[in-house]
Amino acid sequence: MTIIHQGFSQRAGWAGDQPISYLMHKALANPELISLAAGFVDQDTLPVDLMRQAVDSLLSDRKRGQAALQYGTTVGHAPLREIALNRWREADGEPECERGIGLDQVLITAGSNELLHLLGDTLCDPGDIILVASPCYFVYLGLATNLGIRTIGVEADEQGMIPESLEDTLRQLNNIGDLPRVKAIYLTDYFNNPSTESLALERRGPIVETAKRWSRSFPIRVIEDAAYRELRYKVDDIPSLRSFDEEGDTVVVAQTFSKSFSPGIRVGFGILPPDLVAPCGAQKGNIDFGAPNFTQCVLAEVFNLGLFEEHLGNLRRGYEAKLNAMVEACDEHLAPLDGVSFTRPGGGLYVWLTLPHEVNTSAASPLFERAMDEGMIYVPGEYCYAVEGAPIAHNQIRLSFGVQSQKRIREGIAALARAVFFICFCSLTGLYIIFDAFANLDEFMQHAGDNGNLLGIMGEYYAYRSIYFFDKTSGLLALVSAMFTVTWIRRHNELTALMAAGVSRGRVVVPVILAAICISLFAAGMRETVLPRIQHELSRDPKNLSGEKGQVFRARYDNETVILIGGKASYRSDKRIESPQFNMPPALATYGNQIVATNAYFRPADPATGRPAGYLIHGVERPKDLYSEPSLFLEGRPVVITPADHPEWLQPDQCFIASNMDFEQLTGGTAWRQFSSTAELMRGLRNPSLDFGADVRVAIHSRLVQPLLDVTLLFLGLPMVLRRDTGNMFLAMGLCLAAVSVFMMVVIACQYLGAIMFVGTATAAWLPLMIFIPIVAFFSDPLRQ
Repeated sequence: MTIIHQGFSQRAGWAGDQPISYLMHKALANPELISLAAGFVDQDTLPVDLMRQAVDSLLSDRKRGQAALQYGTTVGHAPLREIALNRWREADGEPECERGIGLDQVLITAGSNELLHLLGDTLCDPGDIILVASPCYFVYLGLATNLGIRTIGVEADEQGMIPESLEDTLRQLNNIGDLPRVKAIYLTDYFNNPSTESLALERRGPIVETAKRWSRSFPIRVIEDAAYRELRYKVDDIPSLRSFDEEGDTVVVAQTFSKSFSPGIRVGFGILPPDLVAPCGAQKGNIDFGAPNFTQCVLAEVFNLGLFEEHLGNLRRGYEAKLNAMVEACDEHLAPLDGVSFTRPGGGLYVWLTLPHEVNTSAASPLFERAMDEGMIYVPGEYCYAVEGAPIAHNQIRLSFGVQSQKRIREGIAALARAVFFICFCSLTGLYIIFDAFANLDEFMQHAGDNGNLLGIMGEYYAYRSIYFFDKTSGLLALVSAMFTVTWIRRHNELTALMAAGVSRGRVVVPVILAAICISLFAAGMRETVLPRIQHELSRDPKNLSGEKGQVFRARYDNETVILIGGKASYRSDKRIESPQFNMPPALATYGNQIVATNAYFRPADPATGRPAGYLIHGVERPKDLYSEPSLFLEGRPVVITPADHPEWLQPDQCFIASNMDFEQLTGGTAWRQFSSTAELMRGLRNPSLDFGADVRVAIHSRLVQPLLDVTLLFLGLPMVLRRDTGNMFLAMGLCLAAVSVFMMVVIACQYLGAIMFVGTATAAWLPLMIFIPIVAFFSDPLRQ
């Protein structure tokens, strides 16, 4: 980790630890890893022989060799600048707007990244804004951050940046007064790194036009990073953004020979609008006196000898084979996984992979660690999103096929697929406890530091949760167990043998049915006895295990006294409300509409002192003289009890507000209803302080009906297995899931109709039985045979 102290500049702090450094550290620390992360070029394609030939040719002439080994000009080697400009014009079809480009507008740099840095440093002050497609080249995002530039993501799709989204972003920035800070729009418009799409031809003109239209006191530049333009394999070339800039004052071209020839020579070039030439040249002169002159001269010699195009053709064929290997491996290993998709690019060096939304691909995720355990490393997609603007996706991956061989690419994809399958499997099989524990590990560790053993605390927490899981899934467990048992009996031909001996199917499955019914009845018993006793444990928040942290408190009426009880926060550990506010109804507003205090504590009724249940108020702040006021009564029942009437148990800064709504009922919300027994819910209905809706009445009836629903579900699923002629357990599982899905949808729909009073509450609970019992009777022939 980079440590920045006060002796360094702000930019040193802004640079920080870049993602590329972290990924390279991981790769270097594990040399055996198959890196599909680095965007390096294929080692075997590096043009050693061509470079030797060009160097020999250049140095064979002493004067040319001496000139190449001397300092060059800041703007670069003139012959190479001319070659670069002519090739760019030819690629665009020599449009009229590019014929007027002067050679002085072409700048040679040490790779395109130097030019991108020069542009950021020349155009932007710290706090200025550059708009980028979302996702974007993550090294550029780091470069901009290092310069103190804000990057804002603009929504993109499979055809690149969306012009309408760019328009909306500029309009929003204008509305908040930030438009003057927008200095440029950055686009990798050919085979975007990372998402691989090229900006559609029909979008190029509108984007340039949008930049011009929103330019007010100065031009908003469009930075066209065309690093991958020449690495196309399956598609034809299309005109550049620069070809749509008729005035030549908006688009800045950034190109490089790193990808198309060799990264080691560090040669790139830019085509600048006329007004940018002098300031960028001045900045460049202060930095490097010009890019390395020798490599520029050698590259120019490569072109002069006609060696470049042949090398580029070989390069394209080699990369296309690698791309095909990666796509085929993705088809084989990743496409079968549910929710997984990937791009099939026509060029560039990358494949962009999207996983299900619930699968996190970040460097801190279980998937990333699992992938490294399996032997590969990737670039997490979240690195490729600006922190502002379009939302960041956390379920994407950039894969590079540039460095590895076809064999290693296939092995890397297979390793990634194993990691993805492992993570998805854990999610789909309900082992959320693992992820929940990881997500709350800091809280568990902090609590353990104060209260004891970490494993003991986690074990206790999840032991209680597992009881609740059993309650919620008991009906499903009974059905699955019964269906798998019957399927297993049939698979081993035991059912056929028993039936041949005169034993009916019904007699064979009766023990299975009885066992399943016992599971349902056991769950019902736990629901009424065990869950209410441990509801305090089930209500614990892993981020607040001790209950000492305040929870958001939502105001609620005591329906009997019509007092609105509010406060800043509630604390489960001591049943306390912080900064309570009791808004009094007119009948109890004798000395003010509010009682405001420091804290309020729930206290149960105390027969010894005659104190009713309610809330002991500490540190009364308003009204000021409450201690001297008499207590207030409602229909002969004390509601607000003051120290004037009960000095024996109330201090001068205290009072007591009677309420039949205890702390759990006041603050527990749905959790209290969920974990209470049926008897407690029925008592709650009779409690005048509580105002339960129809949903609670439906829940009470549903509790009574639940064992019958579990049995009905069992009799719905078993005939499906007994009717089939196969002993396939996976088919049984599929039938089970289908039956449960339909059954649960009907149950939930009926309960919802009762909650909104569309049907009676009792009817809503019993209606699923009325629907499914005839269906069960119709399909139950296999059980009666």
